[in-house]
Amino acid sequence: MDMNSRKIAVIHVVLVVFASGYGEGEAQETPTTTTLVPAVITFGDSVVDVGNNVNLNTLFKADKYSSYLVAAFESFIKDLYGLGARRIGVVSLPPLGCLPATRTLFSSHDHNIINGGCVSSINHDAQTFNNKLNSSALFLQKQLLGLKIVVFDIFKPLYDLVQSPSKFGFVEASKGCCGRGSERIRVFLCNPKSSRTCSNATQYVFWDGVHPSEAANKILADSMLLQGISLVT
Repeated sequence: MDMNSRKIAVIHVVLVVFASGYGEGEAQETPTTTTLVPAVITFGDSVVDVGNNVNLNTLFKADKYSSYLVAAFESFIKDLYGLGARRIGVVSLPPLGCLPATRTLFSSHDHNIINGGCVSSINHDAQTFNNKLNSSALFLQKQLLGLKIVVFDIFKPLYDLVQSPSKFGFVEASKGCCGRGSERIRVFLCNPKSSRTCSNATQYVFWDGVHPSEAANKILADSMLLQGISLVT
């Protein structure tokens, strides 16, 4: 695969929204907090679900596709704002180059630089998207009166887990617990009773080829809680 013409495979964006309603006769710029409604909104579908389409290629090169997604993100946030959302959190992309499935797919290509066990070129694409997402969030917050928006960075905390697993109590960070790590098997076959599932999942950073384990997710969740304080204050 020529990495100059590579196509980004999968992107999954999740928005966590706290939408406040408007009082009767109030302008949209001054929402009340009398009807604070917590909601979780998924921005995407099976075409951009990192858990379901690891091998999917898009019609765009990585940089162009990330710009397309950020433009769609901006439009979606404006729609949510028009409906009353004022506190919005969006999750960044993880280090896609560190996923066990990515390593399996790209490690055989000599021109792919493996950095710390991760595919650098794929991580670069993820970081490019995240940088655009952060810039977009800052722009929207300045443009839309009263909007609080936080981009939850899961790239760095997951990357840290992969690079220094023992520091966080893990033993294995290059393979998943299910499917004997690098093997690509259907997610529905990953369960505690499967013969392909390890007996010590808490020691693995990844549950399968693309998803962090429950133990890793707890660490990621703690990081997100700290980042999202401004959404609830």
